[in-house]
Amino acid sequence: MEPKNRRLSPCPARGGAYVLHLIVKRTVTLCAGAIGAITLPCGHYVYVGSARKSIESRVARHRRLALIKTGKLHWHIDYLLIHPKIELIDEEAFAGYRECDIAQRIASLKGASVPVPRFGASDCRSGCGTHLFRVEESEKNKISPLPILGKNGKRGKV
Repeated sequence: MEPKNRRLSPCPARGGAYVLHLIVKRTVTLCAGAIGAITLPCGHYVYVGSARKSIESRVARHRRLALIKTGKLHWHIDYLLIHPKIELIDEEAFAGYRECDIAQRIASLKGASVPVPRFGASDCRSGCGTHLFRVEESEKNKISPLPILGKNGKRGKV
């Protein structure tokens, strides 16, 4: 199944952060590159990433991997996207924002937990414990829209 927001927004081709919403249908164990073997219980997950030049291109790449379930694996998230029991269900773009600001906001939500320390944050200099979060069913609606944008409100669907 493809993400419900297939069309990319008119978001300018510039850098920023994005959030991928994933569903793990059944508990999975997989190898996630340098992190090694990880186990993810079934549930709703959000991953926060960034793109220096084009959020649209980066998210399109992730969407392609999630759809065809094969391809070159660059980032930790790629290993989740190609797994047959993990589904990409939605994406959000935050042009001009830093992924760490969004990740720290998600981490502060009640019901958000860290399933894999350092996942997507192995090079993080802001002290993020992870950029992948498991979100309890009762809290997942608080992720979107994220109440994190105070200036200009530059967020949009991708």
